[in-house]
Amino acid sequence: MNLQDAVVVITGAASGIGAAAAATFASRGARLVLGDVREEPLRATADALTAAGATVAWTVTDVTSEASVSALMDLAIERFGAIHVVLPSAGIFRDAFLVRVKEGKVTKRMALDDFRAVVDVNLTGTFLTLREALARMIEGGEPGVAFVVSSINKEGELGQTNYVATKAAVAAWPKVLAGELHAQGVKHLRVGGNRARLRRHSDSAGHAGGGSGSAC
Repeated sequence: MNLQDAVVVITGAASGIGAAAAATFASRGARLVLGDVREEPLRATADALTAAGATVAWTVTDVTSEASVSALMDLAIERFGAIHVVLPSAGIFRDAFLVRVKEGKVTKRMALDDFRAVVDVNLTGTFLTLREALARMIEGGEPGVAFVVSSINKEGELGQTNYVATKAAVAAWPKVLAGELHAQGVKHLRVGGNRARLRRHSDSAGHAGGGSGSAC
């Protein structure tokens, strides 16, 4: 796919894989639409890319909010007229053993809030990002690619019951989504999987793409 002047929407773009992907797309001539829940890091990333010659639009985006994700996609259409690539890379860790045991006694359990938080960002956030982007890409009629990012995937790591559940789910999506598009005669879009091995961060309080305690 020729990326010169292509419009690329990236969530979790303030740092980590999202920011790195933005720089790579920019180096190939793409126009960027960046979202992240963290305003100052997102602004810094956008400013750095703009200073390097990239064309960038950005807005603070909470990927767990339908309205917020929709606004990000609308920004892409309003500023550049289309979406050609979408890369949902917002994600967090909230690492903890499901049950912590000491001398045969359970001393701690993974908090339900920590399980839900990871599912909300990593799974629901990816769902909303892809749904809203694909709806506009389908109606736009221009060739494009929707990337589905996974990392640890089905392999898992200790203390990541919540995280691996989201990534194993997302890993199954490319085949399913590609099949849905094909079954409905949508021929101008492709769905691509993209796995990334990441450093592990613990005790996450982050919300999107990179930085302390967050990742794809």
